Amino acid sequence: MSSGSLAVHSVCEFHEQTNVEPLAEPHVVTESLERKLSSNKWSDLCEGLLQFRALVVHHTDEVGERELTKWMPLLLVSLANLRSAVVKAALLCVIDILNTRQLSVAPFISAEKSSLFHALLEKSSFEKKFVMSDARRALYLLVDTAPSEIIITSALLLVKHSRPQFRAQVAFSIAIAVEKSGAHGLQDIVTTNKGLIEAIFTLANDAHQSTRQEGRRAANTVREKFLESHTHAQWQQLLREHLNVTLLVLTAKWHENVSIQERTQRKRSDFP
Repeated sequence: MSSGSLAVHSVCEFHEQTNVEPLAEPHVVTESLERKLSSNKWSDLCEGLLQFRALVVHHTDEVGERELTKWMPLLLVSLANLRSAVVKAALLCVIDILNTRQLSVAPFISAEKSSLFHALLEKSSFEKKFVMSDARRALYLLVDTAPSEIIITSALLLVKHSRPQFRAQVAFSIAIAVEKSGAHGLQDIVTTNKGLIEAIFTLANDAHQSTRQEGRRAANTVREKFLESHTHAQWQQLLREHLNVTLLVLTAKWHENVSIQERTQRKRSDFP
């Protein structure tokens, strides 16, 4: 590790939420936080991120929509920092914001590269373990707490991303979003987002294993919820309406392979 990296680690504190201490003068901190989050000095930036966390954890009344509008874009800049220690400190701040469940981050969720959703997808898909685990924890919290329709609408625009690991996180996000939707709510989302069925089955047949697994998880969930109020014939008709010939053939092969595996497992379980 370089001396520069050691310096950043020494000023960035990676406390879990339970160890973040309250501030003596939170109102005074809110007045200077924008300057610290904008600072090019690692010490000021990391101090600002820790203070942001303290405000969110212990002084939520000091963090309103106006403050979030000022501070969130600066937090997103920290997520793009070249120093892993700064990125990790920023991710812990995001996790605290999402854990409060009182602060709405919906305005910062979109398919744009400048959005919180896109930033978490990026950090969750790079093989840098120092930040990846926290990034995936933050992404799960975001998808789990935000309205499903906002997540799905944003994710659909990223299904064909060129990087397989990124697509895997997109598929994961869609899978979580459809799982937490009720059957009626999901039907509304399918109706609103005409490309959802095609996107899910595109991911379910992706060449990348993790992407394919999450895509099939989403496809199975949609199918199960659809069949709660529709027939199998209607499900097949829905697929024919939304999938092209190639996807229909690939999906049929996938279902056939699953059926063979299930029959094989049942036969094996019959042996004493």
